[in-house]
Amino acid sequence: MASHALLLVEDDDDLRLTVAEVLRDHGVEVVEASNGVEALDWMHAHEKPAAIVLDLMMPKMDGMQFRAAQLEDPDLRDIPVVFMTASTVGQHVLDAAGAAAVLRKPVTIEELFTVLGRFVEVGRG
Repeated sequence: MASHALLLVEDDDDLRLTVAEVLRDHGVEVVEASNGVEALDWMHAHEKPAAIVLDLMMPKMDGMQFRAAQLEDPDLRDIPVVFMTASTVGQHVLDAAGAAAVLRKPVTIEELFTVLGRFVEVGRG
């Protein structure tokens, strides 16, 4: 069973905290993780999120390593992933990884709301 929360996986503390605060201010439940290992551990211990917002370049376990582990787990593989990245990796690579959507950094609030509104209700407060 999935919750209505978004799991935000981002190693840049300032960016993660800012995005989470903006989303919370607009009625979105956000769970934060600073790397892929932390995110997987959280998902194995809690109700599954509605979607995952995933950075690519992180320590311990990067976004592609996380996505590979997620896809190998039958309980987690169907959770949609929105890549949020400053990486220059090509769209074809992200499509092959099963991206539900891609947000290129720097992300505007409107882009964030439009894309994430496909997975959770985002109030326009």
